[in-house]
Amino acid sequence: MSKALYQILFLAAVSDGKIHEEEKHLINEYRKNFPILHKLSDTDANVALSELDKLVTAGLSTRQILEKISHGLSTIEKEIGYALAVELCSINFDLVPPETDFLEILGQEWFIDDAIKTAVKKSVMLRYSTNWTIT
Repeated sequence: MSKALYQILFLAAVSDGKIHEEEKHLINEYRKNFPILHKLSDTDANVALSELDKLVTAGLSTRQILEKISHGLSTIEKEIGYALAVELCSINFDLVPPETDFLEILGQEWFIDDAIKTAVKKSVMLRYSTNWTIT
């Protein structure tokens, strides 16, 4: 699971075309402090990013990449991944259309329950004053 969550964080970070400093910092903090990601060795983290790069380079769509990453994840693990991705996209206090598009695709592909999506979005809106409208 830690490899998949790490990959999701990077997909979320690059969803708008660049990795912002705040996103790099948050990913590093998750690696240090989030129990699931703390267990991920540097070698495994590098392998996870290499595997992700191969999928992107091969021309797979976001939906196809998410399907591959999610293989074997439980519902709660997917919900954790969704919540972390939303947090990461919001960390610079602005959600741009490519990020919201990615998060919508993630929610659809991973069948995230509407109640979970609403709760996560509401939390982000309150903490980061984002421009995301809850639908």
